[in-house]
This record gives sequence, structure tokens and C-alpha cells, in this order.
Amino acid sequence: GLLRSYTPGVMVDQDKIERVDTPQWRQLLFALCFLHSIVQERRKFGPLGWCIPYEYNNGDLQSCILFLEKHLYNGPISWSTFQYMVAAVQYG
Repeated sequence: GLLRSYTPGVMVDQDKIERVDTPQWRQLLFALCFLHSIVQERRKFGPLGWCIPYEYNNGDLQSCILFLEKHLYNGPISWSTFQYMVAAVQYG
């Protein structure tokens, strides 16, 4: 799953890795890809622990990456906003 996220042309390529020039960008990008990979792999267990099964796809990861990128361009990151957008809105 994580390798699929870093395959060029699929989700994260070298241009995207070098797009934002802040020390947090690469670490948070990896964390988002790792979270998405875990959620994708967990699908094979079905709706155990989740009330409603949902088909997580690359669009979820793409919108999280876009939100992070735009948020980092505007200055220091608001951790509460970032956590809410990723955990509650996208993957909640």
C-alpha cells in the first residue's frame, strides 16, 4: 500500500515531494501516505469496528495532500485544524 502511494504517476512523485519547501512537508506527506495505506489494508477485514463500510480510495489521500499543501503555503500549520480535517472529515 505504501509503495503504491509513492509510485510515480500514481499519487506522490518527485515533483510533489519537492513542491513545498518546509521541513514538515515531507514528514507529513509520508504520514498521510502511511495512514492511507493502513486504512486501505484494513478494508479486507470488512466493517469490523466501523459501523458503515466505506470504500477509501486515492481521492481521499489526494484531498488530504492538497489540503496540507495549501495549508503550509499560508504559513505555520494549525495542528488542530489539520488533525480535524484529516481524522474527522476525510477518514472519520
